[in-house]
Amino acid sequence: MSELIEGFQSLDNDLVRAFPVKVNPVLLLEDIQVGSLKTVVKNVLTGVEDEALKNLEWKKMIGGFLVQGKHAVLQWIERREQIESRKALEELAQRIRLLAEGTRVLHLPHYSPPPLPLLIKDLAMIGEATSHLGPNDTATYESEGTTSAFNNKFHVDAEFAEELLTDETISNRSEVLLRVKKPDYLGESMWDFVHAGHAIRAKIEDHDWLVQFQFQRIQVLPGDALRVQLETTTHHGADGGEIMTYYRILKVIGVKRASGGTQLELPPSPQS
Repeated sequence: MSELIEGFQSLDNDLVRAFPVKVNPVLLLEDIQVGSLKTVVKNVLTGVEDEALKNLEWKKMIGGFLVQGKHAVLQWIERREQIESRKALEELAQRIRLLAEGTRVLHLPHYSPPPLPLLIKDLAMIGEATSHLGPNDTATYESEGTTSAFNNKFHVDAEFAEELLTDETISNRSEVLLRVKKPDYLGESMWDFVHAGHAIRAKIEDHDWLVQFQFQRIQVLPGDALRVQLETTTHHGADGGEIMTYYRILKVIGVKRASGGTQLELPPSPQS
């Protein structure tokens, strides 16, 4: 239930992108009833630029749109087990845009469909939440006389969804310094680094260096950085926006020690 609420909150945040005004939807938990798990939630809207709105009842109208938008998404999910095509996803986005247009709360008819990468993220969150349901379990969303069922067979294949959105892929290689945030001592997963002020994850594919590291012939201490040959691959959508970026370390050139770094001392043993 908590994951469904988080998924709905994320969906609401992306649905209101249909309006070119600042709207902050907050989903509040009002009640949890006994018996079959029933949760009562409500939307609260804040932070709107009122001069951009036409109707004084904008909160009621945008709130109604959020309810209709969630039903539209759940009804779309109910008819399938996965995202089968980009066209199907675009049809859902346009359906949401038409619902926003139907509110007529703006002075000018300027409404936008939710960006497809964000829509996929929300679909994935809802699919992941309902995956916990058993074969005999059901979940429904009820509001304003309408009931929509959650489809616990629906899931999002991340790689396939990414392929649907990718229009162009750009790769480049460069020699960079990556500050180590979290090393991988098993050699089977990603290392966490800080690069240009941002956290990234990358797998080291330099097998010879990894063997030296795992046998402790090379030390990487807190605050150290690796000088590496880094391959960056970025997937872009049709609008040129960035969808996803992947990092691979092809070669480790050396370890740069942290300047002025200090090692924490162990606390003294308690006296018996």
